[in-house]
Amino acid sequence: MSDNSNKPGIGKRSGEFLLYAIFVVCDAWGFWGESHVLCLAVAWVGFLGLLLYDGMPWDRMRFQLAAGLVACEVIYNIAPATLPAESDTHGWLSPADDPTPENACTHDPWGPLVPSDAMVFIAGTNGAWTVEPGKSTVLKIDGTPFISAERNGSRLAIDADVFGDDAKLVARVIRNEFHLVATEYSYRERSEDRSTLKVFDPTGQEVLYIRYLNPHAVVIRGRFVTPEGNKAIISDQGISGTNISLSGFCTPQMSEQRVGFEIQGNIMMFHGPPLIIKTH
Repeated sequence: MSDNSNKPGIGKRSGEFLLYAIFVVCDAWGFWGESHVLCLAVAWVGFLGLLLYDGMPWDRMRFQLAAGLVACEVIYNIAPATLPAESDTHGWLSPADDPTPENACTHDPWGPLVPSDAMVFIAGTNGAWTVEPGKSTVLKIDGTPFISAERNGSRLAIDADVFGDDAKLVARVIRNEFHLVATEYSYRERSEDRSTLKVFDPTGQEVLYIRYLNPHAVVIRGRFVTPEGNKAIISDQGISGTNISLSGFCTPQMSEQRVGFEIQGNIMMFHGPPLIIKTH
């Protein structure tokens, strides 16, 4: 007959796994929101401790530990990303997983087809895209860049500045991290997935809207005011400046010099194919 005296009993093993379950719950409560990697590493170390306490032979333990590593990797890959804590005036933009909507660049008869890996900015009925690896200027008014972007791995890094009518800074976005000046805006709205930011001035007017549709596409709206008081308004219908408006326009191969949407005084500077342009 085999000697089973050294094998843990059912009661002992049940108690061990109950303690480990409590350990995992405490681990998740303490570390999951801070770092998925740290939380899973602590859980794996706790699993190792459980096996050592259980007295499992090494030839069996290594397979259990390997299975634990695989389980940690699966959990890490399917778990949603850790989102840092936000405040009313500070937070981050994260991409959603929405399709890129139809825009002026989608069926541009004069321009090249938009590559699947291009980063696309949509301003009303207008569009601009690029595959350039460096920084691209999306919106420039009277020589001042207000929105720019560049690739950050498989995503976009967005920069933006918004000023009020009194030329005071209202909002600033630096590589998807936004800062709002508490005394210069009324309220803001956020989507649960953190892909959308809306900022409103004290009169309730929308001064900035950024919708990070997916890792390659962004929709923008807002009121952009230069230090001299000139304005460009981006709405769902298009872009309007002093005595001029722009709709149905596509800028291909946007770059730092080849600006997506540029206004100089009462002149719309365009860097693409023919466009629909209206003067008032």
